[in-house]
Amino acid sequence: MKNKKLEKEIVALVLTIVFCIIAVSVVLLILINTFNEKQKEEIIEKTKPPVVSNYSASIFFGGKVSVDDDLISEYTVDGVQDFYPLIENIEPAVSNNEVALFQLDDVVVNDYKEEGVPKSFADMFSSIGFSMVSLASADQLELGETQLLDSHTYWDNQIMYTSGSEAHEQGTTAIYDKNGITFGLLSYTMPQNIEGITITNPFLLDVYNDQKAASDIMNLRNQVDIIIVYLDWGEVDSFEVTNEQHRIAKLLADSGADVLLGTGTGSIQPIEWIDDTIVYYSLGNLLTTNTDLDERVGMIGSIFVQKTVVDGVVTIEKSQPKADLIYTTSNSTKIMMFDELTDELQNKESVYEKYSVVLTMLDDSIRIGGIK
Repeated sequence: MKNKKLEKEIVALVLTIVFCIIAVSVVLLILINTFNEKQKEEIIEKTKPPVVSNYSASIFFGGKVSVDDDLISEYTVDGVQDFYPLIENIEPAVSNNEVALFQLDDVVVNDYKEEGVPKSFADMFSSIGFSMVSLASADQLELGETQLLDSHTYWDNQIMYTSGSEAHEQGTTAIYDKNGITFGLLSYTMPQNIEGITITNPFLLDVYNDQKAASDIMNLRNQVDIIIVYLDWGEVDSFEVTNEQHRIAKLLADSGADVLLGTGTGSIQPIEWIDDTIVYYSLGNLLTTNTDLDERVGMIGSIFVQKTVVDGVVTIEKSQPKADLIYTTSNSTKIMMFDELTDELQNKESVYEKYSVVLTMLDDSIRIGGIK
């Protein structure tokens, strides 16, 4: 009996051992299979092609537009105004780019009486493809705060995005999306430009200071792909960039601005890269009634933007900065490219050579010409 009992115990023990071996083997097989599956998934994930999306856009920019009542009268016949001939020569250059910007000095008035500019004058810019406009100019306040506030009733109903002046909110930022790329525009005039001007409404004009501009850029950085800053700065009628312009440009570049566009000097100034920021120190005038040659020769520019998204990670590249000269004719006022000039400007070749040298004084890699 004892032997039978012992045999049963031995059999039970053997069966238990066998069961344990089988159980362990099954667990090991499951673990090995799971490990192999994970390895396969990792290999598949590593060999899986990344999801890549590419977007691109080119930006066109011009300088300041500042006109007088004589020009408005020149393009008014029997009470009918047609300003298109003023800018028709640069329409191809504007419309061939996805984003186009300029600065306007004058307020838009509802009832034109030789003050400000009529609605039809402002309309012509959007009609040829301009999408954003800087209003950060002390001249906007020339007719008083009430008139500037009234001007915003026009801009509030336009397709062009404005920056630098707002009826209700300070720190106006224009945000514009095109071709999958988001562009943000900030605009400032310098404190010295408003000396002697009383501003009771702080929202009407964005006045530059280091802390405000750096803060505006950093706040905008996570909202857009490209930050453009217009600056109404510099020494009037000077081709030379001041130390203060250099200092501000470096500060804004370090803060995250992508493109800096200067106006305010009347004359053109050089272009340069500061790390990954392109700086056009002064575009001069896009359209002017000033008689000085230095102010009638202006600059237009463009830059190409490439946005690449790889598995959700965004990379922005700015390249191909270009610049070219334009001229505002004095007889039958209009903007013209230099290669289109005939009798409107004597010695146009020598004038072009003189002023184009200014553009590359700080960086000879900038391409002159080719904006069509």
